Amino acid sequence: MSLFLILAGCVGQEKVGIEGESKHWKAEMIYTVSKSVQSGEGSIEYIGDEKLKSLHYEINFPKIFTLGASGSRDKINGNDTVFSLGVLNPPHDNGEILRNHIDEISITVEWETLSGKVKEEVVDLS
Repeated sequence: MSLFLILAGCVGQEKVGIEGESKHWKAEMIYTVSKSVQSGEGSIEYIGDEKLKSLHYEINFPKIFTLGASGSRDKINGNDTVFSLGVLNPPHDNGEILRNHIDEISITVEWETLSGKVKEEVVDLS
């Protein structure tokens, strides 16, 4: 698990990222932060052994962000292992709050394998 800051090409712009790993999942989220714009993107990657049938995820933000996000993928091609979390709205319009609390985010993933097993894990990001 790691928190990383990257200075982006534009002056006054930086990328704030977090990543983490659980037994079956790797996750990454990156936010671009400037004085006027914040945007984010992320992905989760299945690193388990079984083929996936479906999944549901929920991004758990700290209460200070006053938001949440979730998504589902049904009828997954058994060979797919990487899934986009889509464009992520910034959890707070204050870049300093984002930088100070981004490492408190986690992702809960529930998935079903082709064999019918249903599992759930939390990926802690930092």
